Amino acid sequence: MGNFSRESSALIRHHGIHTGEKPYECNHQRIRTGVTPTNVACGKAFRCRSAFIRHQSLHAG
Repeated sequence: MGNFSRESSALIRHHGIHTGEKPYECNHQRIRTGVTPTNVACGKAFRCRSAFIRHQSLHAG
C-alpha cells in the first residue's frame, strides 16, 4: 500500500512535466528569464551560472 501511494504521487508530479505545470519557484536566472549566462570576452554560453563563473576566472587569470 505504501509503494502505491509513493508511486501515485510521483506519477502526478511527473504528469506536471507534460502539462507545463511549475509547482516550485526557481531562483535560477536562466529558468526565470530564458537568458543563459554568456561570457562577453569569448561569447561562450553556459547552462549553469556556477560553470559560467568558473569559466570567467580563466579569463581573469
